[in-house]
Formats: sequence, C-alpha cells, structure tokens
Amino acid sequence: MLVLRRLTKRYNKLAAPAVNAVSLGVERGECFGLLGLNGAGKTTIFKMLTGDTLISGGDAQVAGRSVRADMDSARRVTGYCPQFDALVPLLTVREHLELYSGLRGVPASARAHTVRRCIDLLGLGALEKSQARHLFGGNKRKLSVAIALVGDPLLVYMVGRAHIRQHERTVGIGLYVRPFLHTKCQCTILYILIYRSEHAL
Repeated sequence: MLVLRRLTKRYNKLAAPAVNAVSLGVERGECFGLLGLNGAGKTTIFKMLTGDTLISGGDAQVAGRSVRADMDSARRVTGYCPQFDALVPLLTVREHLELYSGLRGVPASARAHTVRRCIDLLGLGALEKSQARHLFGGNKRKLSVAIALVGDPLLVYMVGRAHIRQHERTVGIGLYVRPFLHTKCQCTILYILIYRSEHAL
C-alpha cells in the first residue's frame, strides 16, 4: 500500500541530509508508526509524502501511484488527520463532513451516505448538530479523524504528539479514537508521533 524506496531529502547540498535513503513498506490494512524525537526526520518524510516539500532522491508509492511523478493521483487515495484539529468553530459536525465530502469529490448522490457512515463509525451521532466550538478535545479529535476518512481513502496519515513520563504515556491521536482505528477502520494508517520525553527513549 505504501512503499518508500531510498527516500531522501537534502535542504543543503553541503550539509547532511534531513532524510537519508529511507526504505520501508506498509501492507494494506496495517497500522504503521514513525516514532522519534524532534529532528529525527519524521516530519520531513511526512512533508514529502504529502507534497509539502520536494523529494531530493528516491521515491514513494501509494497504492502504486508515484508521489514524485504523480502527486495528484496519490493525494486522491489518501486522507490526512493533522496534529492540531483544523476545525471551523461555527460549523457543526455534520456540516464539516458535508463540506469535506464536496471538497473530496464525493458525488452529490453519495454525500448523505458518506456523512452518516463517518458519523456512525466515530460515534458522533449525538453530536452531529453541535458546533465545533462546543466540542471537548476528545470529540474534536474524533471529528478530525472522521474528516480524514471522507471519500474512503486507501491510506490515512495521522500526526500526533506523544508525551512520555516515567510511569505514563499520552498520545495525541487519543484514547477516544484508538478502539475505532484498531477494530473498524478498513484503510491503511501511517502514524507519525512526535515524542517529548523526560527520559531517553
């Protein structure tokens, strides 16, 4: 589903590469995580996969679509859940999903079904008429995941921040969403988790 072949990023030809010939593969239906401290290259890999920065060397393929040669095609089969919830305060849960259904090119005849499916999958039925500004953190995160799933993407990128202490761990994707991701989601998921740790990993 996702293949990286010697993916490389150089910002300066004289400096060490930010990402140096990374190769990996993620199978269909798999949840795969990129973990590491700030500066490890995770965000740069993500930016290359999403087209936010150019690839210096190598390539990546999403369901056989080259990120380097055909980014538009690769984007059509991917969803994106950002680290910070990018929601419109005055729009309701349902209105967000209707908006993104249109932006993702879901046919008008299928939008009602798409919206209902995303609401039901994330357990947002009781909140579908609530404006985003009235949602608590966990439900905002659920809505962000629901938006990422609009259009039935084959691959979903999820970015979160994790904070590790000696006896506890919290992950930005959230306990609210993890049960869904592990039992109901039919797509492939790439997690990118940024760690802030009080101890060495």
